[in-house]
Amino acid sequence: MGATVAYLNPLWLVTSPGRIPNMFYFSFALATVCVVSACSFLPAGPMHCPSAASAEAACVSQDSMARPHPDQLKQLLANRSFIVLVLSVGFYEGIMIGWGSLFQSMLGPLGISEVAVGWMGFANGLATNIAGIVAGSIIDACFRRRLKAGILIGAMGNLVCLAWFMLSLPCCGVTAPASILPHTDWSLAVALTGA
Repeated sequence: MGATVAYLNPLWLVTSPGRIPNMFYFSFALATVCVVSACSFLPAGPMHCPSAASAEAACVSQDSMARPHPDQLKQLLANRSFIVLVLSVGFYEGIMIGWGSLFQSMLGPLGISEVAVGWMGFANGLATNIAGIVAGSIIDACFRRRLKAGILIGAMGNLVCLAWFMLSLPCCGVTAPASILPHTDWSLAVALTGA
C-alpha cells in the first residue's frame, strides 16, 4: 500500500525540491502506524481458519512441527512448483515496479498531465492490492487443488490489460501522440488499472 500512496507524493507531499524530506517523514509515520497497530491489535493467529486451503495447511504444519526448520527449508527448496512460483512472482513484481516508475516518461509525450499520471499509478496500485485479496478468496473457493489454473487465468487477464495499455502508447515506428489503438485518458486509466 505504501507504493500505491507514493504515486500521489508529487501531487501533495513533495511539491518542490525543498520539501523532499516530507516524503521520508510521511513514510516513517506510515511504517510506525502499521507496526504499532500490528503489535497492538493482531492476535497470534486467527480464531478459525478463513478457508479450506488454510485449514489443510494448518493440519500439515502441525504434522511438520516435529521436524527441524532446516529440514523444512530443504523440503521447500526441493519442491519445483514452489521454486517456479517464487521466481515467477519475483520477476513479475520486479518488472511491474520498474515499469511503474516510467509512467511519466511513457504517458508524458501523449500530453497526459503529471497529476493524471499520479492518479493512474495510484489506481493501478490500489487495484493490485484489492485484486490480490479478492483473487485469493476466489481461488480458495473455486480452484481448490487447481491453484495453477487460477493463477494462469489471472495472469492472462493481466496480459490482456497490459497489451491494451501498451498498444495504446506510441510504439513500433508510430510517433506520439498517435498509437496502434486509439486512446483517451480514461481508456489508458482503465487499461492500467486492470493491469
